[in-house]
Amino acid sequence: MTYLIVGNSLIQSTFTNNGAQSFEAMVYWPDLPATPSEKRNTLQHFWRDNSRPDRIWVGGVTFCDEARDAGSIIQASNGNFEVVVPREEGLVHYWQDNSTSALNWSNFTIVAEHSSGPGSIVENRENGQLEVVVRQSGGLRHFWRDGSGWHSGDLVTPAATGPACLIQSTYWNNLEFVVLEGHNLVHYWRDESETPILKWRFGGVITSNATGPAGFIQGRDGVSPNTNFHIVVPEGDRLVHYWRDNANGNLPWHWGGIVTHRAGPVSAASLALSDGLTPPSDYDLSLEVLLQENGSSIYHLYRYPEASGHRWFRGQSLRVSERDDGGIDADRTRPQSRRIAQLTGQHDAQKGVAAFNRLKNALAYGAQISEHRSATVAERISYSAMPIGLTASPRRFRALWTL
Repeated sequence: MTYLIVGNSLIQSTFTNNGAQSFEAMVYWPDLPATPSEKRNTLQHFWRDNSRPDRIWVGGVTFCDEARDAGSIIQASNGNFEVVVPREEGLVHYWQDNSTSALNWSNFTIVAEHSSGPGSIVENRENGQLEVVVRQSGGLRHFWRDGSGWHSGDLVTPAATGPACLIQSTYWNNLEFVVLEGHNLVHYWRDESETPILKWRFGGVITSNATGPAGFIQGRDGVSPNTNFHIVVPEGDRLVHYWRDNANGNLPWHWGGIVTHRAGPVSAASLALSDGLTPPSDYDLSLEVLLQENGSSIYHLYRYPEASGHRWFRGQSLRVSERDDGGIDADRTRPQSRRIAQLTGQHDAQKGVAAFNRLKNALAYGAQISEHRSATVAERISYSAMPIGLTASPRRFRALWTL
């Protein structure tokens, strides 16, 4: 399976506009046309200005033209972006200097020779070291970088069959990750309270229905300081949310509901926690997801609290692939998505051209779409359900449907 994203491919950075912090994403593009006669495998940086609800995802620079799989990104304490991505040599590390306006990406250094698949990276809050987990011969191995370079650490599990997603939690600043072992999504953690032993421990199976790499974060809900864990994981044609109640001494995992389903096979997901969006208050602290679906389509989904609980909404797409374009493509046995409205300003992903139409007081299945000429939103509903209309929220346009 070719992964365009993995668990750590999405973050919210400190780049701001009108107080709203931007989203940053790393997306792998296999067979991206470089010239009319040449294609290349590359990694592309995407970003989204969150200061207004009509802002779109912007494709930034491409780098790492010899990429072999998805990349993971963090923003380090010095403000720089740090990325690990597989190349032919193995897993490599790039960084972007965010202290200058040039925003140049560095040359790569090798993290793990002859590794397999994507890695996952965090910065250790205690010592500033970079920590990585990636599959290598023999299983999933931990690597770390200090002032003298990258070092190979412990073999954590020989049973890993897919990419891991690594975080640092508030439990004694433990390193924790989830990883595929067949169809089991398994949790491991390293006990930082046992310095200098630092032993990796098995944390249990979260689900036995996993079919792709998961996104993993520690949220801000629950009881401080050890707030709850959240995971989104592909299970066939569904993306499912699980959470762990860290206030319960038994640390139980709970099924949190279906994020999306019936739009085609879900391959991978990234998960991040948003903060500082516009407007503030109840729109803050949303769960944000990037989803690889139906082969090579990538969508942004988000969850935020409402009076009756939490709801998931489908946002804008970073890539829609329903054409035979020579790369990995949609599952043609699945129902194709159907456009219900195209507002001025966004690229038409179906026809490959810019959209110039303007809608004014139009009706879509009985719901009014108000004129919004500055909007750059193209909602393409990928559910088999019948859409019943579009509504505008202060933060984002929302699609409503019946199941």
